[in-house]
Amino acid sequence: MSNLPAFVDLIQRVQRATIASVALTPATGINPGNPDYPLLRKLVDKAIHPPKPTPKPTSPSTSTGPTTPTPSPTTSTPPVDECA
Repeated sequence: MSNLPAFVDLIQRVQRATIASVALTPATGINPGNPDYPLLRKLVDKAIHPPKPTPKPTSPSTSTGPTTPTPSPTTSTPPVDECA
């Protein structure tokens, strides 16, 4: 069977795929008696190609040189001389 590699590739692609569903109901604006085909296409396209999340902008560093970390205050107790 010469098509076996193509079928194996197809099976692997299908197994990795995600499935999206679209409810074509009056609640989504689709009237079964008179469907709005442009809206139907828009809903299906949005399900197939969801919008990519926009990355949050990072604030540029305004420092002019290396910074020295500020030591944090400690709340430790002084050492106790156990030999006394």
